[in-house]
Amino acid sequence: MFPSRRQFFRQALSLVAVSAATPSIVLARLIPDISESAEGSILATYSFRLSDVAPALDAVGNSLKLQTPQDLWNLNPDHLNFHDYSLPAPRGRYPIAVTRVEESGTDAFRSVSTRCSHGEDYQVNDFNPTLGYFECPHEKSRFLADGTKITTNVPGGNLRKFPTTFDGEVITLSNVNQISAVAGEELPTRIFLDQNWPNPFVGSTTIRYGLPADANVRLTVHSALGLQITTLFEGRAEAGVHRQPFDATGLPAGVYFYRLQTREFGTLSRRMTLAR
Repeated sequence: MFPSRRQFFRQALSLVAVSAATPSIVLARLIPDISESAEGSILATYSFRLSDVAPALDAVGNSLKLQTPQDLWNLNPDHLNFHDYSLPAPRGRYPIAVTRVEESGTDAFRSVSTRCSHGEDYQVNDFNPTLGYFECPHEKSRFLADGTKITTNVPGGNLRKFPTTFDGEVITLSNVNQISAVAGEELPTRIFLDQNWPNPFVGSTTIRYGLPADANVRLTVHSALGLQITTLFEGRAEAGVHRQPFDATGLPAGVYFYRLQTREFGTLSRRMTLAR
């Protein structure tokens, strides 16, 4: 039997904690509590004991990254590259970084997305406890442990922040949610087609794509044999980020493909899985 919606998202949003000093060592698997916002976004709250990741966060200045398992890349939101999941590290995945900033107290830890904010697909380096900041290897943007940008000569704002509390034993990250359109969202520098969210999915899913300029667009869904199932959108689309829902009610479970065709920028396609 396929799991319930809540069970599905608990599994889909699972994370593993990886020490910044020894990134190959898995320290803990984290299963979140899931809720939905009024707008329908999936919200995740992660909790783990400090003792579970010792000594990675024992001292002020220590930091670790909550790394997504490779088989779940497409199912985790904010801390992922939303342009191209196939890019090699450090591109393609953006873990949440948790850094200790105080010895004790509710606000002893800070949590931020490691995706640099200047518009390129780069992950910031590990937190430098001596200098007190994260640094992007591309533009040398620097950010404090709470995500505040401290360089002024590079475009982009602060790192995305996640509310984090500590009760002396347990660290809790909240409001980890799917990226959504917001006022001032940066114009894409190139065409992209995201992995649909959620994936696998039951009933309906959303396809996200971006255009660096206005373009003639055709977004279609195809069977595993290449037969066109439906046209989701066809027409002139403005530059920017677009989200297109896909209702698969009545279709059999299985693998499908969706294709973004543009006259100006070429064609992209991805695979998705419909479950029952």
